[in-house]
Amino acid sequence: MLIRLHTFIYLDAPFVYEKWYQERFENDNSFRKWMNQLRKEGYIRIFSHQEIPDVGRGSVYTLGSKGIEYVKEMQGYARFSAHWSRELQIWYRHAILIARVAVAFEEQAPRFQLEMKDYAQENRSYFQFGASKKKDVIRPDGFFIVGPSGDAASDDNFGIFLEMERTLSRKLVIQDKIARYQNFLLMPGATDKYLYHIGAEVEVSEFLVLFVGATENSTLATKRTMEKLKPRQGESRNALRPGIDIPILLGALPEIVADPFAMNYYHLHAASSDAKREISV
Repeated sequence: MLIRLHTFIYLDAPFVYEKWYQERFENDNSFRKWMNQLRKEGYIRIFSHQEIPDVGRGSVYTLGSKGIEYVKEMQGYARFSAHWSRELQIWYRHAILIARVAVAFEEQAPRFQLEMKDYAQENRSYFQFGASKKKDVIRPDGFFIVGPSGDAASDDNFGIFLEMERTLSRKLVIQDKIARYQNFLLMPGATDKYLYHIGAEVEVSEFLVLFVGATENSTLATKRTMEKLKPRQGESRNALRPGIDIPILLGALPEIVADPFAMNYYHLHAASSDAKREISV
């Protein structure tokens, strides 16, 4: 659980109990006593009575000072800022939702003889790929690698850049994100440098960008905005409609959390993005 907190920074109590502690503790009260003991010993920090997406109010966990040291001892490094423990950051709800998506992929991957081989949170997945510190950067909310299970040497893995769209974004914001990813993914050698930069555990042969909308309605609204970047039928590309040349997928959070490998995704780079399809490049 401490490794999980290092990976995702913030996790809510109901999610932690459901995913990793139901078999150990017969009820929620026993679980909370155990977590409170970890808090007293300095392994975790608990922020009580916080707003949790789709749950209501509850506790939010992060690492304490002893927890950071424990993680460093276990895996040889710890990339964790102490101020994340001292004060609950305004983006904690964002982190909680990202964790739900990543864990859903991890849990469901074995159904298809796949496994999640690496995950990089936002602070690790940031990358400057060109000369400009303002324009030549990508800031995914997370990046994870999925590939064939039991084959650590395989390069036949795919990397997913995760963009969590909790609110409706303006066209300027969306087109800027897509332009940055296009410049990055189409730049020769950039992806190899990226994998080296984040210290990826395995190599990646295909990349895609996944935008996750909070609801189906917000997903459709974002889809309509993205489609404005594609030339109309019979129209040439222009400054307003430059096209989408990299795998851009868009799906709704509830469906993805329920089954990330189902037909939940609009493929914005495809000739037609009207029907939902499975995740692919």
